[in-house]
Amino acid sequence: MPKASITFQDIGVTVTVPAGTRLIEVSEKVGAGITYGCREGECCTCLT
Repeated sequence: MPKASITFQDIGVTVTVPAGTRLIEVSEKVGAGITYGCREGECCTCLT
């Protein structure tokens, strides 16, 4: 299965996860604290 590397620059953490993993789930797991309103990508709060 393909993998993806994600770097959370604010907290200095890089993780490798299976491709297709939801970013919000990874951010919660590492404590990155991404702001969100819906958890589905519909409200676009996480983009700001």
